[in-house]
Amino acid sequence: MGRRLEEVCLSFLSHLSVRTKVTGVILVATLLSLGTGFTLVVVSNLRLFEQDLLRTTALIAHATGDYNSIYLSFDEREVAEESLAQLQEFAYITDAHLYDNDGQLFASFRRNDSYQPPPQVSDSLSEIRDGYVHFSAPVTFEEERYGTIYVRGTAEALAERQRQHLLIMVALMAALVVVAVILAYSLQGFVSKPILHLAEQAQRISTDHDYSIRVEKPSNDEIGMLYDGFNDMLAQVQLRQEELERSNQDLDQFAYVASHDLKAPLRAIATLAGWIEEDLAERLEGEAKEQMGLLRSRVARMDALIEGVLQYSRAGRTETDSGVVDVGELLGQVIELQSPPAGFEVVVSPGMPTFSTNPLRLGQVFANLINNAIKYHDRSEGRVEIRAERRDRFYEFTVEDDGPGIAAQHHERIFKMFQTLQPRDEVESTGLGLALVKKLVEEEGGKIHLESEVGAGATFRFTWPITRAGGAAPGQAVRSPDPR
Repeated sequence: MGRRLEEVCLSFLSHLSVRTKVTGVILVATLLSLGTGFTLVVVSNLRLFEQDLLRTTALIAHATGDYNSIYLSFDEREVAEESLAQLQEFAYITDAHLYDNDGQLFASFRRNDSYQPPPQVSDSLSEIRDGYVHFSAPVTFEEERYGTIYVRGTAEALAERQRQHLLIMVALMAALVVVAVILAYSLQGFVSKPILHLAEQAQRISTDHDYSIRVEKPSNDEIGMLYDGFNDMLAQVQLRQEELERSNQDLDQFAYVASHDLKAPLRAIATLAGWIEEDLAERLEGEAKEQMGLLRSRVARMDALIEGVLQYSRAGRTETDSGVVDVGELLGQVIELQSPPAGFEVVVSPGMPTFSTNPLRLGQVFANLINNAIKYHDRSEGRVEIRAERRDRFYEFTVEDDGPGIAAQHHERIFKMFQTLQPRDEVESTGLGLALVKKLVEEEGGKIHLESEVGAGATFRFTWPITRAGGAAPGQAVRSPDPR
C-alpha cells in the first residue's frame, strides 16, 4: 500500500511543470517553517496564559489565607465568612473554603448555593481541570499552621483569551501564507524561467532540426553550466550531422555507381544469353538448354540482389512525405500490386486505423511480409490475415499465415541479411526482405518479432508509432483478386 501510494505521488509530480514544482518547493519549505514557528508560539503562549491564571489564583488564595489565619486561631467563623465574601470582587472566583487543622470545613464563600464544597482537600493543589482552576495551600502565621485554604475559579476567561489568541495567530498565518505564495511565485522565476527557456529551445531544435542554434547562458551558476553543456552537445550533434550528411552523400554516390557498374555487365550477359538462345535455339537441347536457363536465373538473382542491397542501404534515409493514411486502403493497394496467385486469400480484418505516417515505408513493410507468406508457403492454396490493435502510442499490426511455420532456432536468423531457410535454387530470394522490414520498422521507432513453430504457420507482429491519430473507421475485409 505504501509503495503504491509512493508510485501515485511520483506519477502525479512527474506531470507537473518546473514552475509549479519550484513554487511548490518554496511554499512547502516556507509553510513548514511558519507552521513550526507558529505552533511553538501558540503552545508557549497558551502555557503562559495557564501559568498566569494559576499565579493570580495562588496570590489571591495566599492573601486570603494569611488574612483569615487570625479568625481560625480565635474560631471566629462569622467574621471568616464575611472575609471570604470579599472574594466576590474577583469575577472569575466561584467559591473559596477554609478548613481547620482537623480538616473540618470552617468557612465558605459560594456564588452558587447548590455547589457543595469538597469534604477535604490536599495541602498543595494547583491545576486547571474540567474548565476550572483549583488551588489550595496551608494557612500559616509565624510558622504556625492554622488550617487550609481552597479557592476555585472558572477558566472561561482563559478559554476566551486562548480563542482570541488562536484567531489572531490563524489570521496572521493566513496573511503570511498569502505573502509566501506571492513571493514564491515571484522567486521561482529565477530558477524556472532559464530552465523553461532551455526546454523551449530544445523543442524548437527538435522540431526544426537546426543544430546551429546556440543559447545564451543567463548566469554563472549551475544553470549556466547546464546551458554550456547544452551548447557543447549541440556543437557535437551539429558536427556529427555534417559528417553523417557527407557520409550519406558518399554512400548514395557509391550506391549509384555500384548499381550502374554492376548492372551494366548483367544486362550485357542477359542480352548475350538471349542472342545465343535465339541463334542456337534448334541446337540447344538437354543439359545445354538447362544451363542457359540456369544462367538467366542467376543473372535475375544477381540483379534482384543488387536492387535489394540498394533498398536496404537507403531504408530510413530517403526523405518522403508523411500524411494521413487509411491503412485499410493502403493494404488494398499493396495486395493488388502483389497479385496473389489463385487459391491464396489475403484478408484484412475490419477496424484498420487511420493516422499520420509515411505510407511508402508502411506499405513496403506490408508488401514484404505478404510476399514472404506467399512465396514460402508449402501449398498452392493458403490464407494470410492482417489485424491491427492500438497499444498506447503505437499500433500493433499482425500478419499471420497458415504456411509451414519456422522452427524457433531460426526466429532471429531470418531477420539478418542474405539469410534464407530454403535453397535459392528451390525458391528465388535475395535474403534481404525481412532484414529490410526489420530496418524500416526500427527506423520508425517500432519493433518486430515472430511467433511460429513448424507446421503451425507464422505470425509476424510489428509496432508502428502513432504520429497523429485520425478516425479509426472500420474497414472492409480486402480479399485478393482472382486472376482467373
